[in-house]
Amino acid sequence: MLYARVEITDLNNITRVVGSENRGFELRLHDSSASTFRLIVNDPTGFYREAYGIGSIVNVFCDSVNPPRQHVYQGQVEDVSVRFEGGRRLLVIDAVEYAYTVILNRYVVETYQDKSIDYIVRDLFAKYAPEVDTRNVQPPEMSGGSLVFNYVTLKECLDQLAELAHCDYLFSPDLELYFYPKGSRRSGFTLTSDNILQPIEVQESIRGVRNVVYVIGGYELRVDQSQTTIGGYVTLNEYHYAARFTPTQDNLRMLALYLEKQGEPTENISGQIIEDLNGAPKGRRVDYFTITPRDVGEEGSAGWVSLPLQADVEPGKPYWITLSKSGTQTDTYRWYHDASNQGIHAYSSDGEEWVVEESSWAPAFKQFCGVPVLAQAVNGSSVKKYGRREMVYVNTSIIDRSTVKALALNLLAASAEKRLSVESLIVRGLPRLPQVGESVRVMLPEIGLDKEFKIKGVVAEFSAGLPSLEDLKLELEDLA
Repeated sequence: MLYARVEITDLNNITRVVGSENRGFELRLHDSSASTFRLIVNDPTGFYREAYGIGSIVNVFCDSVNPPRQHVYQGQVEDVSVRFEGGRRLLVIDAVEYAYTVILNRYVVETYQDKSIDYIVRDLFAKYAPEVDTRNVQPPEMSGGSLVFNYVTLKECLDQLAELAHCDYLFSPDLELYFYPKGSRRSGFTLTSDNILQPIEVQESIRGVRNVVYVIGGYELRVDQSQTTIGGYVTLNEYHYAARFTPTQDNLRMLALYLEKQGEPTENISGQIIEDLNGAPKGRRVDYFTITPRDVGEEGSAGWVSLPLQADVEPGKPYWITLSKSGTQTDTYRWYHDASNQGIHAYSSDGEEWVVEESSWAPAFKQFCGVPVLAQAVNGSSVKKYGRREMVYVNTSIIDRSTVKALALNLLAASAEKRLSVESLIVRGLPRLPQVGESVRVMLPEIGLDKEFKIKGVVAEFSAGLPSLEDLKLELEDLA
């Protein structure tokens, strides 16, 4: 027997334990998507509509002792409805897993080059969801790669990283992120005919078999033009400055500038890519960017600042990188240059009229073009057995060939052979509530089955009054 306790904290930070008003509740745990909670209570006076209202936080505790202590769920109430049934006024409360309200509502704009997957996961949460604890992010076997995230949700980033690294993830009710290799979390449960309620149906299928996988990534970044010698710098407090380059490719995907702070500037830098007109940065603007104080290293820590771009350019035609003046004499930014007399730069007091200095120093920059990245993976033995079954996967966040190849191999490994699945399984007598993502052993010699499955869903329906249950519904899938 499993017991449960439900605590609901309202917007005034008052916490109440659901008691005799309980008419029963359902907890649905999902793998890689938001787990949900539905509670029905008697509410003859309308009191609970406020006490358990929208925005309230739901915490569920469940284990085999009464009162239960194991924290198994945290959600936020998103919907409340009133129901009249059998002459009674009931309140229906629906909550969604709180961690998912976080990751579905935070948008990411980041570029990573040659970073490990675990570093990227931790960095994303540190910047966009610092309330999430990432100490349980495990380094995957894959070393990492180069990725671009342009205005995608934190969940989309996490899904892509998990697929790329052949990992799964889950959130604890205490906002701890677990990011781990597929199949590595084990429940310790063995399910047999003693605790599986009949009937059981095990399906073997090749419907999902894909033995030829094509992965289409984004653009691999390659340096087209650059000036990387460092010999001196100019400060941006007095003039706008510009560097000239002439691309050889027809696209501009990223720019890197060698910058550092001087003092503690608080203003942003506005940058543009401008067509050359009569030898100066006076032509059409083809792209623009913003550099914030957070992007630039402190004084004494100069470095390359990467700026994603998305512009079409004309090979062989000159363009200018312009940076606006910013800050004061003591609190501004430094743009480093080569301190030579072999280059060219321009400066302006108003950003309109430019003075071009030839046979002078040239600012430090790297201009990147993009080359499409593609990969193919084939399982020959699967093709022979089941025929050619192709799959095309598009992930434009991936910008290097080694990463897109690794993803193609991961997808092929997960889909090249027939799969076993148990769509739903009613079980009884478990000592605790299983977690999604865990593996469970199903041993049924009656049908020749002895295999590990991954738990992809748990449905727990608790009774009215003192919440308890004996039976659980599990959704299982083959461990890929």
